[in-house]
Amino acid sequence: TWKKAKSIITDCSSDTSPTPRTYKPGSIALLALDRFSHRIHNSFQDPTGMGRWVGKTLTGLQGQKITIIAAYPITQEDAITAGETTIAKQQWCHLRRTGMENPNPRKQFLNDIGAEIQRLTNDHRHEIILMMDANEAITTTNMKNWISDNSLFDLLHDPTNPNDRPPTHQRGQH
Repeated sequence: TWKKAKSIITDCSSDTSPTPRTYKPGSIALLALDRFSHRIHNSFQDPTGMGRWVGKTLTGLQGQKITIIAAYPITQEDAITAGETTIAKQQWCHLRRTGMENPNPRKQFLNDIGAEIQRLTNDHRHEIILMMDANEAITTTNMKNWISDNSLFDLLHDPTNPNDRPPTHQRGQH
């Protein structure tokens, strides 16, 4: 029998700029429990300090690697008008401090996580499971191209019935 075990990795923005209140939105977590926690090869997080993703690489039989990534890009297209206390504004300010004159945090997220996926998949014995609330339908041209460019595919897609996707959210109050 396996010992009860767990592995948790979390990340949040390390932005220290002052805000009008102590609460700062934005964080991500990934848990591995029981048998899976014994297979963890390594854990990692968004290297920028913006807390956009976390991941765990598990080693399977014969050295096969599977990396599971939990990711969350911002929802706002225009971070400047998003509001002073939003994660969009935090990321916009962070990117400005790195030298970008007119940053687009949403687009930068896709570029950065795409580069991380490419880095991981350079090892041909490495598979990726990306769990992402993209805040955009994966049927848009932008997301279709990004998915294709990163050699990903939609596990929930049924090619025999493309209009029968399971709901990914429920409208209502949080």
